[in-house]
Amino acid sequence: MFDNKAIASLNETEAKIYRYVIDSIDDIARLGVRELANDTFTSTATVIRMYKKLGCNSFEEFKHALYSYFHNDQFSLENEKKSLSKTMEFLMSSDFDRVIDQATDLIMASRSMTIFGIGNSGAIARYGARYLSNVGYFAVAVGDPFYPPDLRTDENTLAIAVSESGETNELIDQLMNYKSRGAKVIVITAAPHSTLALMADLVIRFYAERYMLPQTYSLTSEMSVVYIFERLGRELFKRDKRILKSTPHSVHA
Repeated sequence: MFDNKAIASLNETEAKIYRYVIDSIDDIARLGVRELANDTFTSTATVIRMYKKLGCNSFEEFKHALYSYFHNDQFSLENEKKSLSKTMEFLMSSDFDRVIDQATDLIMASRSMTIFGIGNSGAIARYGARYLSNVGYFAVAVGDPFYPPDLRTDENTLAIAVSESGETNELIDQLMNYKSRGAKVIVITAAPHSTLALMADLVIRFYAERYMLPQTYSLTSEMSVVYIFERLGRELFKRDKRILKSTPHSVHA
């Protein structure tokens, strides 16, 4: 499907045309450039500019891409099983074990920890912060990309960013701010060669079969990222004997 950045690059009129096509997907076969321009009260030039911004060389290519997306079987049980199998294979690999060990070292060496994420990744960041806090490594989740950093941020601070694409501009700005203050950075992403990944002291790559709706909403599974935080929590529990000592005893009436 079309890239998020490409869709975001559409101006107001082009986005209006795109939304009209999405809402009229069953009638797309009958539409030509002129008909679409008439239906949306725009011009043929604007229609052409719209589909070219989305990476299509012709209107027929644009229609075919949309029609195929809506009528294929990408969410079939068979595809789900294949995706799950690849995910499990990766999470059980020795490479994954090694990077988890390195991330655990960074967490244990830090004095403060902030976990960033936007959208679906923001929900996972909150879960990760709570999970790590459960084992005594207090973390704060930040879903507001413009939230100001603590003035006390230094080399003892750890910033963790969760981003499937690794190209979220707001997160890039946040991490640049933290890096400039000496903080260590872990990036959890499905794109190990992305901008965010290149900024990181450590990259935890996760496997994810990408599923995006035309409205740019993500249906990509976050299972791998949930497991990453849970695995980190368990590694901390195994390594840091203080955790067991600080666990309060149950009180029975």
